[in-house]
Amino acid sequence: MRIVQTPAGFEGKVVGILPLPSDDPDNPGRLCKLCTDERKDKPILGMISLRGLRPDGDVFAGGETLDPDNSKTYRCKLMVRDGGKRLDVRGFIGMALIGRTQSWVREE
Repeated sequence: MRIVQTPAGFEGKVVGILPLPSDDPDNPGRLCKLCTDERKDKPILGMISLRGLRPDGDVFAGGETLDPDNSKTYRCKLMVRDGGKRLDVRGFIGMALIGRTQSWVREE
């Protein structure tokens, strides 16, 4: 994921994906078949899956994230940790208390 600042806020683009055992070796590019917006049937690699995040104190909030495996969009917030080496990404529906957090580690 590469996260950049845009006029609409911060957004994240998928720059790499891990292959699944079910992936076709002759066609390694997975598509977002279940997506219901403009990303439907588009390649996941290169897709904008985080968007609309804005700084809010020590976190970035107010945006959304897409899970291309189930096509669901979740509200999200990001927390920078360990001096920028780790990013905690929290996706949720409704309140941030009801959700899931993933930790992403910066590639050196």
